[in-house]
Amino acid sequence: TVAAIQYAYDYRHELSLGQYQDSVSLKNAIAYISYLDGAGTQTAAAINAMVEAAILVPTRGRRLGMVITDGRSSPSRLTIYDAANRSRENGFTLCAVGVGDVASAEMLQIAGDSSRVLSVASYPELLFAAIRPSIQGDFCPDSTNWTISCNGDSMTVAILRSRSPSLAAVDLHLTDPACGATDNGTHLVLTTPLTGCGTSSSERPNA
Repeated sequence: TVAAIQYAYDYRHELSLGQYQDSVSLKNAIAYISYLDGAGTQTAAAINAMVEAAILVPTRGRRLGMVITDGRSSPSRLTIYDAANRSRENGFTLCAVGVGDVASAEMLQIAGDSSRVLSVASYPELLFAAIRPSIQGDFCPDSTNWTISCNGDSMTVAILRSRSPSLAAVDLHLTDPACGATDNGTHLVLTTPLTGCGTSSSERPNA
């Protein structure tokens, strides 16, 4: 599920985890978010608010956060370094996206790794298609990274580890958390009986 927090002089929860269950409703909700105007960039407070909201929704899966900023963070009692580290202590992987002239040191503190620091010159360039190649391993592995195979009794999903280096077997499971992934060195593998691990199925006649 997806949540969104907007921040400037303060932060504001725009979308809550679990609020939208399909992409159409989610995109419509995003389109109606109004701009939060005002001087200030409370990045640390927004990251901390993200963590506070997420820990209320228990998960055994991964927590992924994208922090988008167009300026240097305003001074506050909570530092960027402390807020970002707290997020990682609570299972988050963060990606920092800078728009325009931003503080590179802060971006690195947010992401924790230079491979997850991205930048664009202006907001019109902030398109998912443009930044996807840099983040898809962490945030959205595409169909070139995984394969699905089925037989009469089971289904197997294999995810290429080299394209998703931050993923670990412990991070992945099916609907039933007891059905976790294994690591064979090159792939993370999930296997389920067609009637197990929370799998649902339907039959229909051949066309």
